[in-house]
Amino acid sequence: MKFAEKIRAFFTGVPAVSDGFFDDLSDLLVEGDLGAKEAFAAADLLRGICKKEKIATPEEVRSRLAALLEDMLKTAAALPPVSAIPEDGQAVILLLGVNGVGKTTTAAKIAAARASGGATLPRLFLFIYRPPMPAIIPFRRAFRKAAAAARR
Repeated sequence: MKFAEKIRAFFTGVPAVSDGFFDDLSDLLVEGDLGAKEAFAAADLLRGICKKEKIATPEEVRSRLAALLEDMLKTAAALPPVSAIPEDGQAVILLLGVNGVGKTTTAAKIAAARASGGATLPRLFLFIYRPPMPAIIPFRRAFRKAAAAARR
């Protein structure tokens, strides 16, 4: 089930808004890769808004959540654009996300934007496999070797 479907099901499957509702919502936002810190902050902020505005129905909460997430995305959009990457300097761009969210497409768009401006394309390392935590150690070693080779 896709994240949007999970959100829809969550709001249609709950009869009333309660403290447990907001706890479950924060868990769902974490599952959707919003980020733990942001998910808990969004759920807490939403809980306060709903209490202050006396919002009691799941549909009203869903509407306020949509507005809150939109505001969070607008804030993120205010970050420096890719064109702010120094032409003669080095930059590390880390793209994180679950499968199918567009990390590879975004990396290609960044490379295309830099190439169209005449910039030299950076070396790009993609690790698309997301292993369980104990399996990350060999990747760290491989990354260090690749980084050392790139500096030569």
